[in-house]
Amino acid sequence: SIVGVKPLEKDTRKRRSVSSEEYKLFWNNLEDLDNPEMKLIGMMLAYCGCPQGETAGMLRGDLKLQSNVPHLIIRNNKHRRLAKKRLERVIPLVDPIVEHWKDYISNYFKGSNNDPLFPKYGVGKYQVQSRSKVLSAMVTNIEGGKDILSSYEKKDISTEANSSNRQESNKQYF
Repeated sequence: SIVGVKPLEKDTRKRRSVSSEEYKLFWNNLEDLDNPEMKLIGMMLAYCGCPQGETAGMLRGDLKLQSNVPHLIIRNNKHRRLAKKRLERVIPLVDPIVEHWKDYISNYFKGSNNDPLFPKYGVGKYQVQSRSKVLSAMVTNIEGGKDILSSYEKKDISTEANSSNRQESNKQYF
């Protein structure tokens, strides 16, 4: 243990991992989605387990595509606060997600560095329900039982990414 650092509490919630087939269906559904904001929010959920609210609340200045290592910064800002136990962090980006970000910035984003990346789904009174409704429609629960959308966390997606058709160079980021 590290001096002065409180140990994390054990997560006792019952969860199941997303199957490889469910992951592939989710990703394919996102790629076919004709909603550029929700496509990227969902892809970040699938790509690195980033909760939809964290991605949706990002500012343009949090996305660093011109860096030697393209990345995004998840941190508090004027539009949203990270949950109590969530940490500010940097997430490296690789293809194909970098290309999706470049396309979004070039063709859909209309704002400055201080503006929300996702104005329709990142700010406002009903943004959480709107995001959940769109993403839930993308999820296919093949195994039945418990809703799997809550299972899209980094540890669960990492397992499935390693057994899916992801490029070998991308798997290190899951």
